[in-house]
Amino acid sequence: MNSEQVRFVFTDVGDTLLRNGQLLPEVLTAMYQLSQQGIVVVPVTGASAGAGEAMIRQWPVKLLIAENGAVAYTQNNGVVTRHSWLPLAELQAQQQEVLAMIANVEPRLALASDQPFRLADVAINVAQDNASLDAELINRVVAAVNERGWQYGLSSIHLNIWQANYNKAQAIVRWMHDLLGVDQDELALYSACIGDSPNDAAMFARIPRSFGINGWQNHREDFTDEPAITLGNGAGWGFVELAHKLLAVDYWDEE
Repeated sequence: MNSEQVRFVFTDVGDTLLRNGQLLPEVLTAMYQLSQQGIVVVPVTGASAGAGEAMIRQWPVKLLIAENGAVAYTQNNGVVTRHSWLPLAELQAQQQEVLAMIANVEPRLALASDQPFRLADVAINVAQDNASLDAELINRVVAAVNERGWQYGLSSIHLNIWQANYNKAQAIVRWMHDLLGVDQDELALYSACIGDSPNDAAMFARIPRSFGINGWQNHREDFTDEPAITLGNGAGWGFVELAHKLLAVDYWDEE
């Protein structure tokens, strides 16, 4: 596999690009190397819209998808534009309904620290900053979400809940078409994706060249679809490994 076969790389952010919440200099270098070779890197994250805007202003990417698809940002010569799946007022009204449901089901649940910076979904803290949410409680909330026909995504740190019908895969298809003019056939032929969490499963199912960083297997029972290939390295370093495979250069193992 080399850069002639792949034009687009869709990557999760938390525990895929980031390692212990930090962006390694080698990861940033790999992103620049891919961009310089004409490979479009698109972060697709469950992180908040606020975090997404900060990322696209600092990283060498032209498109970033946040809140599992609700919000997309484009960057053109330093000008950043925000796009939303539905009108923002509608998404925010739905967000308030989700918050009310959570308060009714289990008022003791802790929201993610970045909740104030979210425009569409609600994030429950599962494992961020040494938190540890009991699996039985997660299942209880998920059951309430399913009962209402809403959507959810489980990442390595958050349980995200929203109402509108989108996920990472649907967001990739829509935003690539609407914002970059790339159709589904081109995506299928020239894309790769990388991730680590159950909310990446839809992305793995949509894109045949799918890669899981080493460690995704720890939550295998929560995946509806698995990555085609498991990389040898974990968070941060796994992305570097994939980038160097695409660029046909040697890579180093994580220490």
